[in-house]
Amino acid sequence: MIKYCIPTSFDDQLMDKIVELNNKSNNKIYELYGSTKESLTGSGRSSKILQDVSMEGLKKHIKKCHQNDN
Repeated sequence: MIKYCIPTSFDDQLMDKIVELNNKSNNKIYELYGSTKESLTGSGRSSKILQDVSMEGLKKHIKKCHQNDN
């Protein structure tokens, strides 16, 4: 089995698609990563290209990830 770690777009449809793909294959997307535009440490991506997500939206997205074991 191959495990994938992919960036998130903070879109609920992405999580639904990941669940669907994981159920169809032995390979799994097991981890998501991302960053908000405002960060104390920064990230490897320019804030200009990052999705605009609020703290409440971030919490909601993390909760959905945990509910789906990602």
